[in-house]
This record gives sequence, C-alpha cells and structure tokens, in this order.
Amino acid sequence: MRPIEEFVYVGNQVIVPDQASLMRCYYPIIGSEGYALYQYFVAFYDNGNHRHKFAAILNHLNFGMQPLQEALAVLTAVDLLAFYHSPQGVYVIELKSPLSIEQFLKHAVYSSLLEQKISEPAVDALKPAGLQGLQDLSKRFSDVFTDERLAQKSVSEIKPKNSFDLSSFRNRMQADGLVFTDEKTDVPEIYKLSETHGMNWYDTYLLAKKTAVNHQIIVKRMQVQLEQAQAQTLGGDSALTETEKKILKAVRSEKPIDYLQSAKGPSGTVTNSEKQILTDLAQRGFMDEVINLMVAYSLGRTRSTNVNREYISKLANDFAFKNIVTAEQGLLALRSGYDKKSQQAKADSKKKTNVPSWSNPDYDNQTSQADQAKLDEIRRRALAKLEKGKE
Repeated sequence: MRPIEEFVYVGNQVIVPDQASLMRCYYPIIGSEGYALYQYFVAFYDNGNHRHKFAAILNHLNFGMQPLQEALAVLTAVDLLAFYHSPQGVYVIELKSPLSIEQFLKHAVYSSLLEQKISEPAVDALKPAGLQGLQDLSKRFSDVFTDERLAQKSVSEIKPKNSFDLSSFRNRMQADGLVFTDEKTDVPEIYKLSETHGMNWYDTYLLAKKTAVNHQIIVKRMQVQLEQAQAQTLGGDSALTETEKKILKAVRSEKPIDYLQSAKGPSGTVTNSEKQILTDLAQRGFMDEVINLMVAYSLGRTRSTNVNREYISKLANDFAFKNIVTAEQGLLALRSGYDKKSQQAKADSKKKTNVPSWSNPDYDNQTSQADQAKLDEIRRRALAKLEKGKE
C-alpha cells in the first residue's frame, strides 16, 4: 500500500457513531491515531462517489504510512471498519458503527482489553447502574405484535463479531475447579487462539482443561498442544531408531511426576524441589512428553536419580530455542547434538599441540631398521662432539 494508491467508500451506508462509546470504550484500545482515522473516514464519507488517495489522509492527519497501516489494522480488529482490495487495484473502506457501551462491556475480549488499559475499577465505573429491586414493566415483542406470523418469528440477540461465550467457559471452569493464571491477559489470548484455529468456546475449554497444570490454565501449553498436533500430522516417527521409538513410547505413557517416580524406583521419592522444577517446565509451555524426555536425558547425563535444576534448565532453554514441541523432535535434536559433539571431539583430537607425539603412551613407533641405524649414528656423533668439547 502506497500513498499514491486510491480507495473508495462502500456506498449506501448509514453510520451514526456512538461518540460516547468511541471515547469511553474504544479510544484506550485503538489509541489516538486509530480514533483520528475513524473520525476522518466518518467525516469524509461520500457514499462511494469518488476515489481518494491515501496521501490525502496522510496530509490531513499528519500521519506516516506505517502509522496509517497500523491504525487500519487496529480498526479492522475491533470491527469498526472492513478493508478490501478490488481486482481493479482499488482499496475499499466499509465503515461500521461502534457497539454501544453496554454491548461493548458485555464483549468478553473487548472488556478484558479495556481493563488492561484503564484498570478494572475504571471499567466498572462505565457500567450502567444496577437495576436490582426494580419492577420490569417492559413488554415482550410477542405481547405487542400479536400478528401470528410475526409472533412465531424469533428475535435473536445481535452479537458482535467474534463473540466468545466467556460466561459458559467460566461456568465449566468453576465446575472443574480450574483457574486462570492471569485472567486479564489469558482471556484475550484464549479468544485469539479460538479465533485463529476456528474453535468454539467448548472445544477451546476442552483444550484448556487438557493442558492445565495443577488446575491452572496455561495458555502457552494450549498453543503448544495445537502446534504439537500439527507437527505429528506432518510427520510420524519413521526417522527414529528402534531404541528411540521405545524411548518415545515411554515418555508418552505417563505424567511427568509419575515418570520421574518410575525412574527413581520404589525406594525413591520425588522431592518438593523436583515437583517445582516440573511445574516450572509446564508453565513455560512444554508438554508432558517433552518434559519426560528432558527428565530422562538429564538423569542419564548427570548419572543421578535426582533432577539437576541447572542442567535441565539449560536443556529446556535449548529446546525452547529450537522450538521443540514433540518428544520426537526432541529425540532428533538430542541425536544431532550427540553427532556434533562426536565430530567436535574428533576434530579436537586432530589439533596440534606442543606435546610431542612420542610422549603419548599409545604412540606406535613405525621407524624402519635402516632409519633407526641412521638415527643411532647421528646420536653417536653428537655424543662424540660433546665429549671432545669437555676435553
């Protein structure tokens, strides 16, 4: 998108922006540039009669192209406008009315974002006064419009774009004893996850429950679980050796704490420190099978039945850097690491040192008898000269 390119408005739109909602609810989220751009589109709306250059917006609002593109992205994300590109190369702007304050605050994601921006007490202050104790005298649609044809038609509630049934999600959480890690940040991230992967609230909840740690929802693990499923779809374990396949089966069979207990044996005990290590790894987003693999590898390398925090942390950092999401990927990465270490060891052994090779206890003297005779003669002459010098 360049300043000289053109855009038009969608025709026959009737937009009556709720200015109170825009300022109270949207402004903290879309920022001054998003707010100014939306007001510009509303003010210069011409029913789609003319083409306009983006340069006109830049000039009027004193924007650069980067801020303009970012503001457009934010406005489309909160459904204040839609942005299209036609086959003729012209961009199209479709304006949309903002939600009312009440609708906005009922939107789970929007209200959570607003709380992050202005605090929960400030959002509570925007909510309408309570109606408890008041008698509702309002009539239902069917009470007023008695025509049978009209009465049979159901009037559905208008839901905003990308509505997420947070109420049902919370109810299931309460029933199963789950809690958010940080509700203000978790709700938008969970919503984003469900939207990206086309999941409804129930499927999203099942994923949250499956990946929870100690009854705590870990959004990172939800994301990794989806990546893991995709990685396993793209390729099986055909690249593994038979031994590695056995390891893979073992690390996928138990929860980390049970796997560690099995490794310690009947007489061993998983310490509180080790439990915390396993929890920390899970909260970083590692799935159970990957945690088990790291435990198995670290126990083997340290030759101990106790998990070494420093060692397993280094391994976890390496796995995170390589974006390891499945145990199979971890096994291949560890194998690759072994190969590199083996090659490095061979390379190091070939480096020259100041220590003579014959000092090596494994040195094999391959000098021939003729060469040995010459060396003995040279040694004899050298000794004779030394003796002469002494005289």
